[in-house]
Amino acid sequence: PQWEGKSIDPTDTMTFHFLRAYHCAGRCTDCGACERVCPVGISMRQFTKKLNKDAKQFFSWEAGLSLEQRPPLDVYRPDDYNAFIR
Repeated sequence: PQWEGKSIDPTDTMTFHFLRAYHCAGRCTDCGACERVCPVGISMRQFTKKLNKDAKQFFSWEAGLSLEQRPPLDVYRPDDYNAFIR
């Protein structure tokens, strides 16, 4: 399925960034480069740590522990129990 549109619609933009954030969960090296270049001073390191914690709590997933386990929000099933997927 297509998770977000290809427009500048605010919903598409927010969905893209939400999915990208979860995609990046567990891949951060905590170098701080993102914070140094952020033009609005967002504490990305703190945000990324929160995403990692949420991925573990809500999806029982930690990056790098298993080659077989897919990252959160990476698997689509037509019979998903979440109504928003259908």
